[in-house]
Amino acid sequence: MAAIPTHSALDLFQEAVKIVVGEQNASTSHLQRKLQIGYNSAATLIEAMETAGVVSAADHAGKRSVLYAVEDLAARGVGSPPILNDPDRDASFENPDVMTAAAQGRLRTIIERIEKLEEEKKAIMEDIKQVFAEAKGEGYDVKVLRKVVRIRKQDKAKRQEEEAILDLYLSALGEV
Repeated sequence: MAAIPTHSALDLFQEAVKIVVGEQNASTSHLQRKLQIGYNSAATLIEAMETAGVVSAADHAGKRSVLYAVEDLAARGVGSPPILNDPDRDASFENPDVMTAAAQGRLRTIIERIEKLEEEKKAIMEDIKQVFAEAKGEGYDVKVLRKVVRIRKQDKAKRQEEEAILDLYLSALGEV
């Protein structure tokens, strides 16, 4: 269960509620952009709004509905949904060393994606290594092949500029 922020975090929570209700957009990324905060903070605020009844739980696609209308803010008070006065609320929002379940899940997902991509990168690097070994077996100079690949990645105009500067430097040193 997400905690409802108190004290110094209450201002941030109230601002987040104003944004979400005013724009009728309960997106974590939208809140991140508007408040210029990190993903975990924005996700925690969205969870707190869910707990307070400001937004719905995420549906099967991860979308949330805003349950308040702008008129409700003035009537209920922006930062005082009934749950704020609950003495049994979770205090994890107040403690930066505690991570919510959603934040833990998001972190796990990010780490698993990175690990999967690292595995794919390792496999691709092994494939590239095998292609260079094959080229070497056919008599090609691998060092030159690597240079050709690197040069082909460059923009043609940039490459020509670098070559002209290289020629200039070499001629200045009497190497050409």
